[in-house]
Amino acid sequence: MGEETQCPTCDRADFASERGLKIHHKTAHGVSLKPRVECEQCGDDFLVKPRRKQSARFCSNECQRSFFDENHRKTVVCDWCGEEYEVKAAVADTTRFCSQECLSESRKEAFTGETNPRWKGGSRTVSCEVCGEEYEVRAAKEAQTRFCSYECKGIRYQEERRGKGNPSWKGGFFDIASRVRSLLGDTDWDRLAPQVRESECACCGAVASEDDRAHHVHHIIPILAGGTNEKWNLMTLCPECHRRVEEFTKTFVDRVLVDFSSDEITP
Repeated sequence: MGEETQCPTCDRADFASERGLKIHHKTAHGVSLKPRVECEQCGDDFLVKPRRKQSARFCSNECQRSFFDENHRKTVVCDWCGEEYEVKAAVADTTRFCSQECLSESRKEAFTGETNPRWKGGSRTVSCEVCGEEYEVRAAKEAQTRFCSYECKGIRYQEERRGKGNPSWKGGFFDIASRVRSLLGDTDWDRLAPQVRESECACCGAVASEDDRAHHVHHIIPILAGGTNEKWNLMTLCPECHRRVEEFTKTFVDRVLVDFSSDEITP
């Protein structure tokens, strides 16, 4: 049992502990015996635990926030728009602008043109090498630019980069390539093949399917052996027959090279 305590209201003194007294006083008299302090913001009394009697200052979080907003914030004037705005007291001496927009506008004015730390004299006026028209470019591009537009660039490159002037030039057509082109004629193969393709295979007689490219058009004499795209040198074969014929042809047909000096085909 703890030490006896007397009720301050009804003088009852038969309580076995201080906790029992507090329960009695709250139940019988409707008043808590906890210490009460005054809120620094709203002035209302509020109950606190005995150990917080000297440290408690506010009755709620709202009163605490309101107190610090009022006593720890300052009103300053925006350097750009002149409007007043509130900030924390700790940054009142360093802040200058009420918003990011005002900061951006101020920097646009302060760092435009010659006042910009990266200022290099502004744009330069140069003349186009093709049309002669003047146009403006950044100073860093003055020594590199040559044309006012892609159209002018294309015209000059057509003149400068044809044939051997092209960076990708590899010597032009080889003799064999020129000879092959002369043998093939002027009609493109993709247009010629459908015109001469038959519906049946010349070897096995297989009928072409609905896909008209199922059968192949075969060169009887290969192009590299002197064959051409003339009709007498073309025949229709199914894919299987075409494969067998090509394998057979390779065994007795040699490729040839072209000697333009004598204009003869030599094996």
